[in-house]
Amino acid sequence: MTARWAVWAAGLRRLLLGGWLGALAGFSFLVAPTLFRVLRAAGPDRASPAPNALAGDVVVPVLQGLASWGLVLGLLTLALLHVDPERRHIRWRVGGILLALLCVVASRAWLTPTMLDLLQQMAAPVDALPPTHPLRARFDGMHGYSSGLHLGMLLGVAAALWFERDHSTR
Repeated sequence: MTARWAVWAAGLRRLLLGGWLGALAGFSFLVAPTLFRVLRAAGPDRASPAPNALAGDVVVPVLQGLASWGLVLGLLTLALLHVDPERRHIRWRVGGILLALLCVVASRAWLTPTMLDLLQQMAAPVDALPPTHPLRARFDGMHGYSSGLHLGMLLGVAAALWFERDHSTR
């Protein structure tokens, strides 16, 4: 591999990881909290009887889109790491990406379908059920797993990006 290709591949890996991290962080710290806050605080003329359910109707497709992009970006980054001639911190970089990909797959294959199935079993929107209702309690517990998986994605991508940084400028 030429030095020019190695520099180009390293820049592309940083771009992919930075975009992935930015999308995850933007959703986590801006989009989701704002959406839930605005819908819960809506005035009587715009209020929904089930603001959490309405927010969930927006959040689920966004999370599914993030997961799809995460799979693509993660696999592309792994492919680019495979041809990295330096191999510097390769275990940390690959490990971070694999952690993030494992969280994406767990979310898509198990968690999201399970949570959507619980919502379909409910006779009313999740907001209308008391917190002690068995389906609501299970849904709330699954939401905790969702937050943990999302955190795993964030940390995995952040670690990979951290160890991807260029050491030549020290």
